[in-house]
Amino acid sequence: MIDFKEFGPVSHEKWLDKIDEDLKGAKVHGDFKYEIDPDWVISPFVSETAPGDFTIQGPKTMAGFKIRDKSEANANIKALQGLINGAQGLVFEVGPMADFSLLFAGIHLEMVSVILRTDNEPTDIIPNLKNYLQTYAAAGSHVIVATPENSITLDYHQSFRNRLAITKEYLEHSRQSGLSPLVFVGLKTNFLAQVAELRAIRMIWAKAGGRDNDLTIVSESDPAVAVSRDVHPLIVSTYLLMSAVTGMSNMAVSIPWDDNPESARTGLNIMHVLEHESHLSRVVDPVAGSFLISRISREMAGI
Repeated sequence: MIDFKEFGPVSHEKWLDKIDEDLKGAKVHGDFKYEIDPDWVISPFVSETAPGDFTIQGPKTMAGFKIRDKSEANANIKALQGLINGAQGLVFEVGPMADFSLLFAGIHLEMVSVILRTDNEPTDIIPNLKNYLQTYAAAGSHVIVATPENSITLDYHQSFRNRLAITKEYLEHSRQSGLSPLVFVGLKTNFLAQVAELRAIRMIWAKAGGRDNDLTIVSESDPAVAVSRDVHPLIVSTYLLMSAVTGMSNMAVSIPWDDNPESARTGLNIMHVLEHESHLSRVVDPVAGSFLISRISREMAGI
């Protein structure tokens, strides 16, 4: 049996020398860069964790189901189909005069998390929602209203640097105003950097003095991302959703039902595989201990 104690510690410099030796002159370690953004690159060779690193507290990621149809009756039919397929959370897009008795018909709100996205002022929708919940919903119903005032959306087209600057300003403002922040993250295909960004958002919120339970992160897959590559969309979707789970999003949403029902159903299946077969949600901060992701997370959070 090998006793690993026989092998003494190797300094970072000696490790890099060994890498250069193994490359046999074709390249040197300095030729390899990990690109976060075109103007933000780091060395991929990280041999130790940074001082003060810690496990980030985060939630178990729910399998979300997004519906864009603003017809309450149609949206309800699609939501019920999503629940049949195992959705744990629902994201609706609603107008100011939404009929919640139609939208929520047959849905037990105490058993599923619901987010209502609207472009309208909260005063247009919240009184109507409160009246419905007080009259019809069971205790423990969990419905969040996302408006331009209380949430931000990070588009996948934006650079990580830009997204993080927006997020930091928003989270600091939310903390000072006593608001519970809601961040919608358009998932990017840069897997390691995407995982690190999601972790960094929680680190920024913690640094601002916010409580973890007050922060909600919803990660979303855009159809254009999944189909714009020379890689099968199923593989792309799996990586996107895996980054959402390992980055500890509150909810991960695949392609909206309205864009492609089959892809939406497949996205739910991927989430169930990640949870019940890969067991990624059984531990807190699944990527804790990854030196490279830890370093990127800290750089993104400015810690």
